Order: sequence, then C-alpha cells, then structure tokens
Amino acid sequence: VEVVMKLFTPSYDISWLVDNLSKIIGFVSFPLFYFILLALFYWLGTVKIIRFRQAIPGAILTTVLFVLTTYIFAIYVKDIARYNVLYGSIGSMILLMVWVNVNVYLLLFGNELNMAIRKLRLEKLLSDELQKEALVYKAQVKEPDLESDEEHTRKLNQENDSKA
Repeated sequence: VEVVMKLFTPSYDISWLVDNLSKIIGFVSFPLFYFILLALFYWLGTVKIIRFRQAIPGAILTTVLFVLTTYIFAIYVKDIARYNVLYGSIGSMILLMVWVNVNVYLLLFGNELNMAIRKLRLEKLLSDELQKEALVYKAQVKEPDLESDEEHTRKLNQENDSKA
C-alpha cells in the first residue's frame, strides 16, 4: 500500500497551483474568449475578409490592447481618479463611457490592421500576377528583326525608284 501511495503522491509541492488555479483560469480564459469573439466579429462582420485566418492579426492586437487598457484603466480608477468628488455619483458613468469609447477605437484599429494587411497581400499578389503575365507576353511576342526592316525599306525604295 505504501508503494502505491508513493507512486501517486507527488514529491513536489503543488499547493500553490491548486490555490491559484481559479485565478490562472480567469486570467487566461477571458482574453482567450475575447480573442475568439473578436476574430469571429472581424471575420463575419467584414465583407472583405473571406478566410478566418485573415481576421486573426487584428483580433490579437485588439485583445492585447484591450487587456492593457483595461488594466491601466483599473489602476487609474482605483488609485488616481477622484471622480466622485468632482462629479458625484454620475462620475462612474462618465468613466464607464470613456472606457467603452477607448475600446471602440481599439476595435476599429484592429479592423484597420486587418484591412491594411489584406491590401498589402492583394497588392503583392497582383504584382506577382502582372510579372507572370509580362513574362508570358514577352515569350509570345517576338522582338522585331531590324535587318528584315532594313531589307523591307530597301525593297520599298527600289519599287518606288522603278515606278518613277
């Protein structure tokens, strides 16, 4: 029995993990959920984004900036702002509207990033296609033979001389 207990009892202390597991899951799950929602929003809400992977860069950027601004905003509200003294009970509503406004700008910024990346990819694809078409066109069209042009001009001159 002791051998079995030793096999299934870890030799290292993981109590800190068990105690903080809910905090760790909370810190990871909300940004992950927010990222998935943003990626779906950018993918389904934008007509120009066709593939899901095209929505990922903007969703990553917006998620990171959202977490940072929320953290900074929480520090500001907790330590710096004295909005109740100045505005009374409506001060919290004003701060909430400012926070929502900042997050809307972040949402638009992430979508702008997706559109800029899409535009760059399309321009590169178009330039590659144009280069391929130019190579195909060069292969199909022969360069004019200068000697044959000189001979043709000489023949025309001789015909004109003989008519005169």
